[in-house]
Amino acid sequence: QVLKQYEDAIQFHSLTSVMDMTDPGPTFHTGECLVALGRVPEAKDAFEIVLRQCKAPEQEALKQRAQALLDIINAASPSGTKEAK
Repeated sequence: QVLKQYEDAIQFHSLTSVMDMTDPGPTFHTGECLVALGRVPEAKDAFEIVLRQCKAPEQEALKQRAQALLDIINAASPSGTKEAK
């Protein structure tokens, strides 16, 4: 992801999330990559999943980051609602 190889990073994060489906981190990072690639509706879905996955107190910071990115996406979209895929 740091190297801007977003497609490769998405594959890596997807694999990582399958290995530990209780960790919302990989899904969050997938969302970041999707935003970088301009795949905003998919990124929005990823951040919404992160919000549902973050239940533990130690995940609060990640939950807040996901919510902040969702707020930015919603503010930038014309209707502020989910875009058609």
